[in-house]
Amino acid sequence: MSKSPKICSLSGSRFRGHARCDEPAEYRVRVILNTRRDFLLYLCHSHMPRSSELAQILLDRHIKSGEEIRIECISLHTIKRLPKLLENKQAGAAAA
Repeated sequence: MSKSPKICSLSGSRFRGHARCDEPAEYRVRVILNTRRDFLLYLCHSHMPRSSELAQILLDRHIKSGEEIRIECISLHTIKRLPKLLENKQAGAAAA
C-alpha cells in the first residue's frame, strides 16, 4: 500500500455538477458490484456524503448497454493520517 497521501478522486475525474477538488482524501470508499468486482474511490470530507452518487456516476460511465451491473455494497474507511509532528519530521528527513 502506498504511503503517499491520497488526493480526492474528484481531482482527476470530471463529474457533472461537481467542481474539481484537490483536497487530501480522508476516506477510502470500496464499491462492490453484483458481479463481485469492486473499485475504490478516495474522497475528502466534503465529498464523502455523496459517495453513492459518485460511485453510480462512475458505474454508469463504464458499463456497456444491456449489462445488468449494479452496486451491492459501499463501505467507507477512514484513512489514518500521521500526526503532524511526525509528518513534519519525515518531510525534513526527506529534504536532507
